[in-house]
Amino acid sequence: MNVNLEETFRAFSETHELLPIDAKVLVTVSGGLDSMVLLQLMIRQPNKIGVAHCNFKLRGQESDLDQKFVRDFTRHWKLAFHTTEFDTVNYARNHRLGIQEAARELRYKWLESIAEEHGYDVIATGHHADDQIETVLMNIARGAGFSGLRGMVPKKGQIVRPLLSIRRQELEQYAREHKISSREDRSNRDNKYSRNYLRNKIIPAITERLPGFENRMLENIEIWQKSARLLQGFIQQQIEGATKSENLIQILDCTRIEISLLDLVLFEWLRPHKYNYTQVRQMTRAMIRERSGQIFCGSNSRVTIDRGKIILQQNSPNTLVSIYIKKEDQDLYLSNGKLSLSLIAEPPNTYDNGDIAYFDAQIISFPLILRTWKKGDSFQPFGLKGKSQKLKKFFVNEKMSRFEKEGQWILCSGEKICWIVGRRLDHRFRVTSKTNLCLKVKWEPL
Repeated sequence: MNVNLEETFRAFSETHELLPIDAKVLVTVSGGLDSMVLLQLMIRQPNKIGVAHCNFKLRGQESDLDQKFVRDFTRHWKLAFHTTEFDTVNYARNHRLGIQEAARELRYKWLESIAEEHGYDVIATGHHADDQIETVLMNIARGAGFSGLRGMVPKKGQIVRPLLSIRRQELEQYAREHKISSREDRSNRDNKYSRNYLRNKIIPAITERLPGFENRMLENIEIWQKSARLLQGFIQQQIEGATKSENLIQILDCTRIEISLLDLVLFEWLRPHKYNYTQVRQMTRAMIRERSGQIFCGSNSRVTIDRGKIILQQNSPNTLVSIYIKKEDQDLYLSNGKLSLSLIAEPPNTYDNGDIAYFDAQIISFPLILRTWKKGDSFQPFGLKGKSQKLKKFFVNEKMSRFEKEGQWILCSGEKICWIVGRRLDHRFRVTSKTNLCLKVKWEPL
């Protein structure tokens, strides 16, 4: 098994040109079994190598012991050692990311900076074949389109994954036979994380019912990767032939794209901007029905339908978490719902639908701002007679989960909150007996 695994490692690396002989390689090592086997295999290669370790400060003393373990190992082998520590929890909170997503973002930014500073040509990670299966299944669940079926590629920029053809059980056997020490990350057993739940519960259950499932998945992924390359080339031709750019604006001429393929081309064109397929279908429907003026919003951009064209406008860096609503805007399609605005002469006598808000149009100031909540936010909840309340406390009173809080839209007029969308109006913007014109805003969640 030893020789076979080493041969598989070398053959895979040579086939995909991952580790040129003269390349200086930065090996990412967490201290876990996968990365320690990778490091041992790399030590046997002719490349000059260095080791990088991130301490995410998520497991207290255990994280520090992982760091010490990797440092001691590199000293024994006289390898260059690069390490850093992150306040991952605060970074995740400030950037509105999940813990694992925040850790991944911090890790790769730091690895790229170390590679540039110290002249490493390649950054090698310990992702293996079982990780590949998990990644593809996660992509399917998230709706990543045909590109998601490819999973991880062996090489992307400086990042290489030389273990990608090797199963986890092969790595475990190699570690036993070569007496390779490693540290176990106990958080990998915590099924509150989606990937862990998939790894520890879902895949074993499928494999028990359908033996050979994992091997079939790896075969399928290989086919999907090749198919995706062909399809990606075709779609890119479609996009390039129908797109023109002007500063932060891109315009796609949909009349130059076959109507039956429009949703697929749109999805791939907009995927980097994090629009989902539901929004894409709504855009396609609007195009077919020639409904110019409809607006669709992503996290850092907006799309407008305009006479056979789709206009993508990216926000400037200081407006990444905000969507600006102009006075003439009527319908805004968001990733989790639709917001409709209209002016009416007067509000109904009674209304108790929390998804509809009526505001005094003479008090509201355009452009309105739709954003997610931030630390320190406060407002004057309707019904409390002008008393202020921290938004954080309001969320607690509403018994909102963390997921609900992160997805909650806040509608603002200038710096003032006027509506916790779908939940509570602000007292300052309420309709009174003196109101002559109302702004009606309707929220339709998906």
